[in-house]
Amino acid sequence: EALFGNRTSQEAVGELESYQSEWNSLQNASKMAQDSIAQGAFTLESLRSQGSTLRGAQEKLMEIANVLGLSNSLLRVIDRRERGDAMLVYFGMLFTVVFLCFVYWMT
Repeated sequence: EALFGNRTSQEAVGELESYQSEWNSLQNASKMAQDSIAQGAFTLESLRSQGSTLRGAQEKLMEIANVLGLSNSLLRVIDRRERGDAMLVYFGMLFTVVFLCFVYWMT
């Protein structure tokens, strides 16, 4: 009884079971977070691999276009247009995030 204070042993057992349940829930949450991190790392690595594959395909396409007789100036125009489109997408995403943060902070 000195160990449990003024509580009965049944109350103490119930409290210990509650702590055990809380501990199990925390363990499950930790495992789920670790699984999510692992999945994110795998996805990132897959995207990097796909990016390098696409860069290789773009180089091959440029070589084929050169062989077919497309002028270098046309190839540079196409490449510059691709970069411009990419920058437009990135700035659009940045603007959207900034706008959403602004709206969030205003509410």
